[in-house]
Amino acid sequence: MDALVDRDMLPPALARWEHSEAGMVQRVRAQRRQMVVNVGAVLPGDGDIPAGAASPAPSPAPSPAPGGHHGGLQQARETFQHELGHVVLLPFTYPHTPQWVAEAGAMYLAEERREATWRAGLESGAFGDMSFADLHEQELGPLHYAYANAAALYLVEQDGPATFWRFYRNFRDADSTAEAGRLLELLYGFDAEALDERTLAWMREAVASGG
Repeated sequence: MDALVDRDMLPPALARWEHSEAGMVQRVRAQRRQMVVNVGAVLPGDGDIPAGAASPAPSPAPSPAPGGHHGGLQQARETFQHELGHVVLLPFTYPHTPQWVAEAGAMYLAEERREATWRAGLESGAFGDMSFADLHEQELGPLHYAYANAAALYLVEQDGPATFWRFYRNFRDADSTAEAGRLLELLYGFDAEALDERTLAWMREAVASGG
């Protein structure tokens, strides 16, 4: 499948993806942090204006949303970082890449840890009704995102980012979104049901230790 984005227009880190996945992740994260700084500099009411930049004319402040202006701004930044992860992964996300895998990759690049949702899902037992074996068939909600987030962090912790990115890219040759179990067995030696068990155990330990 042809890349959806001209590689000549992408950051150099992406051009070296095949040769240095760890280097790619580090460079992308550095670029993401700089982009967040740049975006933060132009969002009203947040932080100092960079040296040399003109001070914007004051404007009437809107009524604060629940959690305050800065809480809303933080949420906007987190969403920006997450969506930037999808942009970075676009050339390597294929028609049969399951949504949970695509979201797991974006959350990993954005360095997300959805600990509050892990705790809530564990306490309610909601994760017990989920399985990576059939998650590709479902529309994802907040708990599904958190579940995928934990799975990615577990897989990276066990075998490193290079193996996780091979898993991500291997959907290039998949015949359907249901092939996650087969690709897990190919690269990790266990299936989707085993990933459920391991992800739940990892989440319990992470929550118990405070993340």
